[in-house]
Amino acid sequence: MTVRCYFWIFLIRKGHDTGVTFASNWTRTFLSNVLDNSKFNNNTCVLLTFDENEIYPLENRVYSLLLGNAIPSNLTGTNDSTFYTHYSQLSTVQANWGLYNLGRQDANKSVANVFDFVAKITNYTNLQITEYPLNNVSEGGVFNNHSYLWSPIPSPNLTAQGAGGPILPILTTQINTQTQSSRARDVVSGSVVFSLLIAGLGAWYLGR
Repeated sequence: MTVRCYFWIFLIRKGHDTGVTFASNWTRTFLSNVLDNSKFNNNTCVLLTFDENEIYPLENRVYSLLLGNAIPSNLTGTNDSTFYTHYSQLSTVQANWGLYNLGRQDANKSVANVFDFVAKITNYTNLQITEYPLNNVSEGGVFNNHSYLWSPIPSPNLTAQGAGGPILPILTTQINTQTQSSRARDVVSGSVVFSLLIAGLGAWYLGR
């Protein structure tokens, strides 16, 4: 069975209210235990990343690390200069398992490059991005708490071709709702609600 897990770390453990040393020690302990478990680390890929750098005048480049024995041994200790965003997590999963897309930013090739080692296995061609967008500024959307930046969830792109294939069929049949009739800027991923649910479950599990 294929399982995709999302762990949201408490503010203390992730260093927000502590610091790099505390967060690093906790992360090493947590990941060492799970990666040493052969039942868990069985063709497994773990992405360790952050949300933003909080240096707003600069491009939002955050440190990200891939771990697990799904990573080809020849890539151990190497760097990847491909441009990725958090949407790349969705597009990589879709490419790896041939899954439908959500018709949103997960199918926007300019911000959803597939992790390079998966792209090579699945024969997916990434875009070569040379001018990086400023991704650490707030965009308009349904979850933005600034009223002047609020906008409804945009309609999905029904003809979008994602890294794994066409749009999820059920999304093409639900086109008469108020939110989907909106043509707001494509800034909200259809996976947000699902991610929030998984994040809550992960926080509950880690806090037991």
